[in-house]
Amino acid sequence: MVNEHVLYDNGEQGWLYHRTRTLFRWKTEQYSSLEAATEAAERILAEEANREAMQESTRLRQRKKHDSLKRLSDEEAQMREEAKSLWANKPRPSPENIEIDPTNPKAIRLILEKLSEMPYLRHIWVDDYWPGSLYFSQDGFHWKPDPEFVKAHLDAVRKRAREIAKRAEIAEAWGIDPRGRWNEIKAKVRRHLKPRANELLEQASVKRLLDEALARGCKAILYQNIMFWYEEKELHWEIKEAQRAHDAARGNSLWIEGKIISKNHGRIIILPYIKEDGTKNNGHTKNAPGDGPALPRHPADYVEIPFEIYNGDLMIGLKGELPYE
Repeated sequence: MVNEHVLYDNGEQGWLYHRTRTLFRWKTEQYSSLEAATEAAERILAEEANREAMQESTRLRQRKKHDSLKRLSDEEAQMREEAKSLWANKPRPSPENIEIDPTNPKAIRLILEKLSEMPYLRHIWVDDYWPGSLYFSQDGFHWKPDPEFVKAHLDAVRKRAREIAKRAEIAEAWGIDPRGRWNEIKAKVRRHLKPRANELLEQASVKRLLDEALARGCKAILYQNIMFWYEEKELHWEIKEAQRAHDAARGNSLWIEGKIISKNHGRIIILPYIKEDGTKNNGHTKNAPGDGPALPRHPADYVEIPFEIYNGDLMIGLKGELPYE
């Protein structure tokens, strides 16, 4: 269907407006005066504009949700690999050292399989018999079904139990309880990863990557939730924590073309973002709430630079070759 908006006097029957082309013919709407035709024109055009705006808004919301979920999924996958890497050389329990109460040979086999990959686990979901069980251990050797989730046949209980087991694959590598708030757990994991992230600056491959970036004028590179940041006055690269104003509830999305304006030496970078209404905001630096005020820069030393996004795999490469090589 094709719409054609016209206003003209046909000379006999009054003013005609809004011809709609269907498959075989044009359908016209007739009005007795120019005022009536104009009013109808404004109404129909407004309806079409609203419909198009709603479609575009829906598309943007879906895209933002997709981008947000992918970013979170990528970050959690990185954390999980880093957790396994941290325990790669730790001893694994042998079958004769594993005890389960009550005895369940199938559960023992499944728990051993999981511990062979992640020996730090203390919560493991076992799909032995429907509806499955969340097993818990304080020492990694003596296991039993978690009494809090004995009613795992209930969908909500089973979902929560499986969620805890999945989060344990990340959290328990650093001795963090996986039952807490997930955002707080990941914040603790990031604090553990930050010192290791600084090791990246000593990697020859990363040095080459940063040297090449600096040669083409790039002084800020975003990787996951860390930012490689070049301090012009100190003539060296630093690592800062990057935060995105990207959550769906606020309707914000990352503004890749935006700049970061730094008026202080804060350790956290709020990345440029676009509000749901289209307003664009540059990024800035700050300290975390518990850090106290960030050391201010002299006005002559204010920094305003764009950033690039690196999508390679650096954290996993801490114990092996980097894909950049």
